[in-house]
Amino acid sequence: MVEWPGPNTEVGLLPELARWDGRRNAIIVPSILLRSRHQIECVISQAALASLGIDTDERSTCLKSIGQHWDRISAAAARRLLRQGLDPGGELRVIAEDFADGA
Repeated sequence: MVEWPGPNTEVGLLPELARWDGRRNAIIVPSILLRSRHQIECVISQAALASLGIDTDERSTCLKSIGQHWDRISAAAARRLLRQGLDPGGELRVIAEDFADGA
């Protein structure tokens, strides 16, 4: 993991630009680290989506239904950033276990 300098705790997701990546079986959401203004990609795994009760079988439905979960996803992403930093390449990966923290 790449260590992220500073106390960045807020991740601003840009849901209108979210897209499904079939190669990675994940939703990719362009995001901004609000305190530093760095642009990153938040990668939300298929398992994370399933843990939120989102059906990932139909990709367009998945992208539409994810909107009601943005607050939980953003909180999980912020916790992940503080705990683990960014992945190589500057990505922030959100996995199912990130929602077990009470998000």
